[in-house]
Amino acid sequence: MLVFVPKLLSPQLVWPVRPAVVTATLRSIADQVEVTWMSWERHPAAAPLHVTWRPFDAGNFGAWSVGGAELWIGPVSRSDLDAARDLVRDVVLPEARDWLAQALIAGEGWQASAHERWWFLSGGRLDRRDRDRGDMTRPLKSPF
Repeated sequence: MLVFVPKLLSPQLVWPVRPAVVTATLRSIADQVEVTWMSWERHPAAAPLHVTWRPFDAGNFGAWSVGGAELWIGPVSRSDLDAARDLVRDVVLPEARDWLAQALIAGEGWQASAHERWWFLSGGRLDRRDRDRGDMTRPLKSPF
């Protein structure tokens, strides 16, 4: 698990959750989950959290990752922080933990392909979207 959180966000952007909250929520699976803070984003994320499962790779040269469970955290607008932080802490992060825990113990057939879950936030509203391997070529858009 990556505990380092880059601080290089645009002034109008903030993280929707603190690293200590992520660690506390992930608890026993924290060491099995890669956490990526999307500091390269220059605009607020419509889906500030999403989780992915990628099949384990034999180790291709230059591969971005070898697979497994990953939690992605994107920045939100400073003006949306209060609403986003509460939803992320109380609803999204616990749901993400449950999804990741299930991914880690899923059967071989499920783990053999890619899966994602995205949580879109807008004005205090929440929408969940799942994508599986066959859907990955189509862009995932905010429902709001």
